[in-house]
Amino acid sequence: MTKMEPIVAAEGLRTQVQAPAPEQPAPVRRARFPWFAVLTFLLLVGAPMGGGIWYLEERAGERFASRTAFSIRSNEDAVPMEIFGAISRLSGGSTGTDAQILYDFIQSQQIVRGVAKRIDLQAIFAKEPQDPLFTLPPGAPIEDMLDHWMWMIDVAIDPSTGLLSVEARAFSPDDARAIAAAILKESIELVNRLSDGARADLVQATARELAEAETRLRTIRARLRAFRDHEQEVDPTLNAQATLALVAALEEDRARAQVKMEQVADILDAEAPQIRTLRRRISTLDRRIAEERTRLGTSAAASAGGDTPLSEVVGKYEELLVDREFAEQAYTVALANQQQAQVEARRRHRHLAVHIRPTLSDRAEYPDRPVLILTALVLCLTVWSIVNLVAGNIAERR
Repeated sequence: MTKMEPIVAAEGLRTQVQAPAPEQPAPVRRARFPWFAVLTFLLLVGAPMGGGIWYLEERAGERFASRTAFSIRSNEDAVPMEIFGAISRLSGGSTGTDAQILYDFIQSQQIVRGVAKRIDLQAIFAKEPQDPLFTLPPGAPIEDMLDHWMWMIDVAIDPSTGLLSVEARAFSPDDARAIAAAILKESIELVNRLSDGARADLVQATARELAEAETRLRTIRARLRAFRDHEQEVDPTLNAQATLALVAALEEDRARAQVKMEQVADILDAEAPQIRTLRRRISTLDRRIAEERTRLGTSAAASAGGDTPLSEVVGKYEELLVDREFAEQAYTVALANQQQAQVEARRRHRHLAVHIRPTLSDRAEYPDRPVLILTALVLCLTVWSIVNLVAGNIAERR
């Protein structure tokens, strides 16, 4: 064996090691049998759709709809106005405030009880016992009746105009219209009741002020009548004026007598009959003037006498006159305010304006079978697709 033979053998071995291995064909993945998709389709699509179609065709009762539309309006404006705010100036909110309150009322227990008093709501909702979804069981409590009411009644509100639209559904067209009419009557009574309360609140303050002013005026007039009865004078000021005129006349007579006596005093003797007559006349006039002044209360003797001075009587009378004048003015102002409040209350009277009277259906609108079946099919297929997509992703990761 020569030296070159190991070298050649090593080179051949190296060549065999470095040669690439031949490509192996990829293993063929066996297709899975879609048993999971078929099973989920039957459970999530087939069974619900079959049960739903059977229910719609065999159990679901025909339901008729009656529609009505109304809004709250005021005499002072042509657009819907507020009701309940009369508690503070009839209302302080926007147009939608009243409509929202009425919207809540139509979905409350109060209207359910009110409608049940007008019509046999329990019997109307239980006319199709084979329909378990839309039939109210006999003897149901008010809570269940309210839940069923929300199933059978739809109410929509337009905040910009305050227009409310109500749709009532029942198993006969007459029952549906009866429910809609009862809702309309209950809404009218609510608006009238709250509007009357608002108007009463508006005039309550002025009515109270008027009553107080009238009471005060009656009291002052009674005091004035009692004063006249006690003094036995209708108007003491007239008596005082007459007394003052009498005093002035007496003083004028005395002045004449005094002048005349001074004129004859230089001619006749002091004891002459004419002078004594003039002196007695002057003395009589002085006494009469003093008596009249005493009666007027212009002298210190007025306080010592038993009779009330005329000046005091006139003063009390004038005080009563001033009190009566103020009371009459206050009464006049209160009466004007009360009349103005009544006019304002009448002007702001709220009422329910009915735009659409309760309608009477000729055919059943519910249940809408094609729409319900199509909607249910879309939902079931969507759920089925999601379930299969999730299951496929889980299988891929395994």
